[in-house]
Amino acid sequence: MSVITAGNSSYQGFLRKFYSSNRAASRASSRSTIGNAELLSADSKALKKISKNLQELTYDKDSGEEIYQNIKAFVETYNNLLENSDKIVDAPLERTMKKLKNFIKDNTETLEEIGIKVSSSRKLTLDKEDLLKCTPKKIGKVFSDSNDISSNLVSLTTKLERMAKPLMQTESRIRNQRQQQNASMADLPVTTSTMSSTKIDFMA
Repeated sequence: MSVITAGNSSYQGFLRKFYSSNRAASRASSRSTIGNAELLSADSKALKKISKNLQELTYDKDSGEEIYQNIKAFVETYNNLLENSDKIVDAPLERTMKKLKNFIKDNTETLEEIGIKVSSSRKLTLDKEDLLKCTPKKIGKVFSDSNDISSNLVSLTTKLERMAKPLMQTESRIRNQRQQQNASMADLPVTTSTMSSTKIDFMA
């Protein structure tokens, strides 16, 4: 019998709360229209908020839905960050992401005990059945203040959040330059040329 229960509240609405700095980044259908640096900022901020939330949650039988929603949001937001950061070429970012991946690797056994599977690429998958078999107390031991998982995630995402700022500025500058170039091209006079008609005969 499951000790944790997953309720019927809107998960997407719950996830948007963590993406308050950029709500569009919480929707998979909208992410392709947002710049990579902007996504890095939104993802790192969201993961930081979720990690803090997991630290402060009350892990008891009456908080089952909230626990489940937070764990699900943690997995999705972490994967968003992982996938998007791979598209950005920046040495300091790559080093910090490597630290994050190694941290997750070091805690693979602990995470998998509560249904969070870790792949070889460090991507996370939530096994809902395994999670719902856990007691709130067991989950709390992983993410509460007494464990260093959430606190380390807060520290790493804070660094990523700071790194995103200059990357966003660069991204914005490049986008503006392209827009100006496109506008300049649009202002160029359009000329038409006439080509003399030449008869071309193919062999029958």
